[in-house]
Amino acid sequence: NFLDDEPRTRDPRARAGAAGAGLALAAVVLLEVGMTTHGGGAALWPRIPLWCAFATVCAVLALAAIPGVRRVLPGGARASAVAAVGLAGVAVFWLLVVLPVGNTDRGFVLTAAPACLAAGVWLTAGRGGASGPAHDPEPSGSATEGPAAVG
Repeated sequence: NFLDDEPRTRDPRARAGAAGAGLALAAVVLLEVGMTTHGGGAALWPRIPLWCAFATVCAVLALAAIPGVRRVLPGGARASAVAAVGLAGVAVFWLLVVLPVGNTDRGFVLTAAPACLAAGVWLTAGRGGASGPAHDPEPSGSATEGPAAVG
């Protein structure tokens, strides 16, 4: 109710995760739109289908960083690493395929895709899901606790 005087408490980690998921999904859509757009000739899919398939698979791998997807993956603790590999693959596609035609409308859309994907992976890395918290601020069993920690 908007008339409540009580302020809502929002979890910033949940908001970052939702924003990251939205950015990652937008990146996949931008990538596919950029590869199917007929800018200055034919679409990229008919011209270079293997590169387009490679970029699509890598972008889908990068979706592993989304906390909701992480819960259903086996070995969810490695989801951030899988997402980083997917992001690196999209970066290779951008470097070798998009950069030479970066001054076109298609190049702009295909540049926005890895930028959104990188932001999405960064926002969701180590948040929620099966991988647990991003870090443990007070690790138990520190080596500086005295003689009991030595032996």
